[in-house]
Amino acid sequence: MGNFFQELRRRNVIRVVGAYLVVGWVLIQIATALEESMQLPSWFDGVVVALLIVGFPIAVIVSWVFDITPEGVVRTGAETSDAKYKSGRKLDYVIIAGVVIVAAVLVGQWLATPDATIDQATRAAATHTPAAATIAVLPFADLSPDGDQVYFSDGISEEILNLLAGVPELNVTSRTSAFQFKGRELGIPEIAASLKVRHVVEGSVRKAGNTLRITAQLIDAEDDRHLWSDTFDRPLTTENIFAIQDEIAKAVVGALADKLGFNASGGIAARPSTNNLTAYEQFLKARSYYQTRTQLDVMEELLKSIVEQDPNFSQAWELRAANQFLLVNYGYLNTPLQEQVRLTNEYAGKALALEPNSSIALAALANVQIQGGTALDGSRDFVELLANLTRAIEIDPHNDSALNWRGTLYLTLGDVDRALEDFGACVEVSPLTAPCAENYISVLAGAGRDQEAFEHFQNLLDYGIVKASESDLPMLARMGQETAFKAIGNSENLFFGWNQIDDLYKALRDPEGDHSQLRRSLRLFEDAKPGRDPFAAGVVFGYLGEISDDYTSYICWNRSYKNLRRSDEFRSYIRRSGIFGYWQQQGFPPQCRAVGADDFECD
Repeated sequence: MGNFFQELRRRNVIRVVGAYLVVGWVLIQIATALEESMQLPSWFDGVVVALLIVGFPIAVIVSWVFDITPEGVVRTGAETSDAKYKSGRKLDYVIIAGVVIVAAVLVGQWLATPDATIDQATRAAATHTPAAATIAVLPFADLSPDGDQVYFSDGISEEILNLLAGVPELNVTSRTSAFQFKGRELGIPEIAASLKVRHVVEGSVRKAGNTLRITAQLIDAEDDRHLWSDTFDRPLTTENIFAIQDEIAKAVVGALADKLGFNASGGIAARPSTNNLTAYEQFLKARSYYQTRTQLDVMEELLKSIVEQDPNFSQAWELRAANQFLLVNYGYLNTPLQEQVRLTNEYAGKALALEPNSSIALAALANVQIQGGTALDGSRDFVELLANLTRAIEIDPHNDSALNWRGTLYLTLGDVDRALEDFGACVEVSPLTAPCAENYISVLAGAGRDQEAFEHFQNLLDYGIVKASESDLPMLARMGQETAFKAIGNSENLFFGWNQIDDLYKALRDPEGDHSQLRRSLRLFEDAKPGRDPFAAGVVFGYLGEISDDYTSYICWNRSYKNLRRSDEFRSYIRRSGIFGYWQQQGFPPQCRAVGADDFECD
């Protein structure tokens, strides 16, 4: 054994091993630094380590067999020479130099660690410390004897939120974001940190018989300190309800104005929308259904009752206008499109006559025209529709429906960048509103940003905000998420029972292929299985190359469907819908261009 180690030393194997380990460590540090600074793939440093591991036995074998001499690389001889001694000394110098470099790097990291840690902590604090003028209004607790007034307590909270949102000095978190914490046992500092706000308004409502008690408090989340609190005991009348809302909002603004140093003298005033208590309570309940997109048929009956009791209740008319499209879109009614348009126009017209700055009514008018497609003979004035939606957003920048619908219109017109801006703004304003989030994910993926879309999709699944649907299938197919793709495809409302889900997966991984045979198979399956979601099926037929006026706008601008955009059917759709005329007047989207005086082509 002693002779073996002596031979290892004579052949410089031990020196080579030492030099290899030192140089290898230095290379790993360089690889890690390059990966971070040059934004290389996360597997880059792992590949370097793997190559070094593979190279290690090769280096050992080569050092045993060969030696570096002044005459070059030669096979190691049987006896020691002066050249061999010099070769070993050179390796010693390499090892010493490597050790010095390693020591210098370690010392540098040690010296830099305190400052780096402090700097990192400072950045984290700056990132997570919200601005002083940020505030959220949490849903007030329902303390009524029967616990059946949640809609009422939520409505009071929202009215106060709306009043505070009208104060330009304050940045008020959206209702959707704040209300996600309803019923969750979390402390105010933790909720505020999640919402990225400094201040929180919370409270409770107790409604018993003809009496009303509302308690409210303003809390500084930084130290969990109460800045203001009060309790209001009043007879239950609409006049008192609006007066209490007004007093709470003014007290909150006054407390913050003193603390933050702005003028609180202007502008807060709760304007009574009705003096009919029953109608107001029904309105709060109807609005809760509108915001959750549930029981829309019950909502419609409530709104009908409200306007019969008080024909001048403008907020009821605007919600009724918005609900006509939702009733059909969410499967509650099967009203013909022309009747939807007539009712929406009628109800929105009444709302605007009472309140010309009704953001919801303006948005509802535009949306029903957008959704109408060529069933409305292609005579839509896209310029006017965009103007109405833009005005609705200017009136109420937090109108997530208007942002979502304008994004949909931009997408219909092929303006993908602006559509993404609106869907992104909608998510920013109301991050937990499902239509905004689902459209944002779909258009991100369609624009070629699959990884970003997938990460956003995963995050929202954690909150139970989005549901997997047909719109996610192309993204999942392109990313190779086969199990997720097939789980969605086999859902009851899609294609459970169809034995060609695997073929669909392969087809969406090859969107430019000929999928006519698969379309025929899917059509036979759909005809034999009525009652499923026709919209979802229509979109998937579009993925497979079938043009339909009802579904084409949802998929035709996806980067994967170039063949669709080059088809005669697509060109006909663009002309019939009036989109080509809009392009001629307002300009073509980046992926399309004019050909001659009266033609176009799209990539």
